[in-house]
This record gives sequence, structure tokens and C-alpha cells, in this order.
Amino acid sequence: MDIFIVELMVVFVAAVVLGMVFRFFKLPSLVGQVVAGFIIGATGIIGHQSVDALKIFSTLGVTLLLFLIGLEGLFLFLFLD
Repeated sequence: MDIFIVELMVVFVAAVVLGMVFRFFKLPSLVGQVVAGFIIGATGIIGHQSVDALKIFSTLGVTLLLFLIGLEGLFLFLFLD
């Protein structure tokens, strides 16, 4: 379980750092976080120990992505004709 926490921290730190870099260049931080996920997933920086850990990462990632999209959305347009 200790390796899972280390892998989770690597993913979170990479997402935060790339989010801040993209925000510095006046781009949405969400794009930077998605790019961080692509980089980590494609290069295999964190060697996934099991399929269960990968399933948890993917579920957590999709949940956080949908949460961030909900925070950045403008719900005023839903009520305008």
C-alpha cells in the first residue's frame, strides 16, 4: 500500500505543477493536468504494480476531471433562452 501512496503523490504533484505552468502561459490549468496524465501514462513513469491500482487511478482521474469541469462551467447559459 505504501507504493500506491507514493504513486498517487507523483500524479498529484505532476498535475499541480503542469497546471501552474499552463496557467502561467494563460492556458487553462485543466489542460495542463490532462497533459500530465498523458505524460505519466504514456511513459510509464510510475510502474503500476497491479490492475487494481490502475483502476483506482482511472476512476479518481475521471471523477476529478468531471468535478473541475463542473467548477469551471458557466451555468448561467442553462437558464438563458
